[in-house]
Amino acid sequence: MNALSSAARILRRGWAIPVFAVFGLILGAFMAMSSPSSYTSTTVLFIGSPISADSAGAYQGDLFSQQRAATYAQLFSSDDLAVKVIDDLGLPMSGHELASQVSAAAVEKTVLLQVSVTDSTAEGSAGIANAYAKNFAQYVGQLETPNGGGRPNTSVQVVTEANAEDASGGSNLVMMSLFGLVGGLVVGVGVRVLLGRLDRSVRSASMLSAVAGVPILATVPESASRGSHALTFPADGGTAYAESIRKLRTGIEFAGPSADAIRSVLVTSPRYSEPAGCLAADLAIVLSEAGRRVLLVDGDLRSPSLDSYLGMTPAAGFSDVLAGAIPLVDVLVQVPGRSLTLLPAGSIRSGSADAIASTSARQVLVEATEKFEYTIIVGPPLSLYSDSAVIGSVVDGVVLVSTQSISSVDEVEGAVTTLRAAGANLLGAVLAGAGRSGSVKGRSRVIVVDEPSVNEPPVKDTSNEPVGAWPPVERGAAAQLVRTEPDMGSTGKNEVNKHDSADSGESFADDVRIDFDEWEPAETEERYTRSDLDSPTVAIPRSMLRTKVVPKANRSSDKLSTDERQG
Repeated sequence: MNALSSAARILRRGWAIPVFAVFGLILGAFMAMSSPSSYTSTTVLFIGSPISADSAGAYQGDLFSQQRAATYAQLFSSDDLAVKVIDDLGLPMSGHELASQVSAAAVEKTVLLQVSVTDSTAEGSAGIANAYAKNFAQYVGQLETPNGGGRPNTSVQVVTEANAEDASGGSNLVMMSLFGLVGGLVVGVGVRVLLGRLDRSVRSASMLSAVAGVPILATVPESASRGSHALTFPADGGTAYAESIRKLRTGIEFAGPSADAIRSVLVTSPRYSEPAGCLAADLAIVLSEAGRRVLLVDGDLRSPSLDSYLGMTPAAGFSDVLAGAIPLVDVLVQVPGRSLTLLPAGSIRSGSADAIASTSARQVLVEATEKFEYTIIVGPPLSLYSDSAVIGSVVDGVVLVSTQSISSVDEVEGAVTTLRAAGANLLGAVLAGAGRSGSVKGRSRVIVVDEPSVNEPPVKDTSNEPVGAWPPVERGAAAQLVRTEPDMGSTGKNEVNKHDSADSGESFADDVRIDFDEWEPAETEERYTRSDLDSPTVAIPRSMLRTKVVPKANRSSDKLSTDERQG
């Protein structure tokens, strides 16, 4: 079944046409090489009539010869004539077999008779054709001679003898291969169209979003170059795969009504063949690289996989805590070389899967959420087990992973229905396996902004310039300043991630306005940013840019004094 599924995926991805074309080409060449070669030689005979002195008689004689030519063509299929040729050439065949290799036809509106002979060799076909012409002339002479003797009514003369060098045919390798190629192309197109109509797999991000009824949080490419190990920074930091995981991180951070609304997330999929566990582990790694305190939980107690993916030895874990054998704090493991904590699946016990639905499992997850900023949980496939639905009803949100051209529409619909029935908050979906992963080329550029201290008095503007009129038109035409606006949360209001601001050592007021003074265009300066998903912006040296943050309480007027502005 797996082999058939793999073959069907290959055909669905557009390989049907070239595969069948090559197959047809090979088949045509094989048939041409395996079939015996055949050569055809042709000789032309002239059917004559008695010479007449007047034109009317000549015309009648010509008509008579044309009629005779059509009649004589039928004589070449007789076994009697074939036997005479066999006797002359000593051929090892019967008269019927030889007659089947010979064809004759009268040339329209002429007194010419064209005889064609097919044989396995060019010399053989030419020899048989010439022997037929000789014996046929004698045969007609006997038929057309009157009983009392005299001249025959018609005569047969050879106009063109058969020549082995002029024989047509031989090996049809090129022609047969061409026919096979064209036939393969036609069949390939038909199969491609048919499979496209019958295909029920999820083939694109838009299709997944429409089927699941949720937004796409990220489209994750294949990452064949990384193998089966977790993300490693900075080695994997510039890959398209890592960027897609960062995008998933951002989507989860801003999925709720506030920046910290989503703290526990279940990552699951419809079937085992999809990389839900790998994506969950890499998501936890990316969150921890951004300075978050993250707990990664292997909630798949039936087939745990996070230990091997993170390069760790299996140890006691979630199932042991649920069984009451070990406290939670004793099974939490720090992942070597990473600022990430792991709660392994633990020992595979009988009834461990049923313990997921117990009250103790809910208490463990609640306790973990209180100790960490983010808790990322891996759940078993929704199409096989109900564990993920139970966990989904406890956590803040669920991310559904589907692999391109592997998950079917029915499986995704069934998974969504199961989660909805359990009351889970489905945040969005991730499409995995969308093309090969490469490296991301480009530059990350930011605006360097100076913030005043908390004790600095507010600054009032008395420049009499309308709000939004800066920079002046003459300066703005020479060089533009591009700013990155804060991301919009689900409420539609500008929201700033408190974790980002805390990690950078900077803070922003809830509602502030930035005024730029003494601005001059400058050369761009390459910097590194912690948020890898920010849109590209212009880098301005700190010495050439000064900003003032005006608290909302002091904005009584849009017109501020020039003296205060300069102060």
